[in-house]
This record gives sequence, C-alpha cells and structure tokens, in this order.
Amino acid sequence: MVIELAQFKTKSGVTDAEVLAASQEAHDRFLAKQKGYVSRELLKSSEDEWVDIVHWETMEDAQTAMNSFIGHPSTKKFGEVIDPSTIKMMHLQLAKKY
Repeated sequence: MVIELAQFKTKSGVTDAEVLAASQEAHDRFLAKQKGYVSRELLKSSEDEWVDIVHWETMEDAQTAMNSFIGHPSTKKFGEVIDPSTIKMMHLQLAKKY
C-alpha cells in the first residue's frame, strides 16, 4: 500500500465550506474512480493547514492518478482553492500496519 500526503494552505478568503465542496467533487468524480484507489481522509489543523491523505494499492496507481489530477475538469475547483506555493507532496510505502 502507498500513502499519498498532500499538505497545503488555501488561498486568502477561501472558506472551509468551499474547500470541502471542492474536495468532495474531486473525490467523487475523479479520485474514487481511479485504478488502485483505496480510501481518503482530509484533515485540517488549528493553524489552517490542510492534509489530504490518499491510500493507493501501488505507487504506479498513485503516480498515474497524480499525473491526471491537474487539468481534469472535476478537480479544477479543488485546485483553485489551494495556494500553490504551500503545497508539499509525499508518497510513502506502508512498512507495517498495527
């Protein structure tokens, strides 16, 4: 299993409701339909930083989805609420699950 972590802040003036609506659209119409998709969580810190965690079956599945994410019509709104200068991405292989 591969875990994809995307850490980001939103653009100024974007509400939590806007983030959640855009995230839901990207999830329902894109992410959940991708090969190897397992599950996803979206978290928010008290410092207004978001972490999007997506679980994939393989690294190839994660990278294929990531390459298709930008520019897909159903992910456009989600991309528009994010401040691109704050994005940090990481892919991790599951070493052990307890």
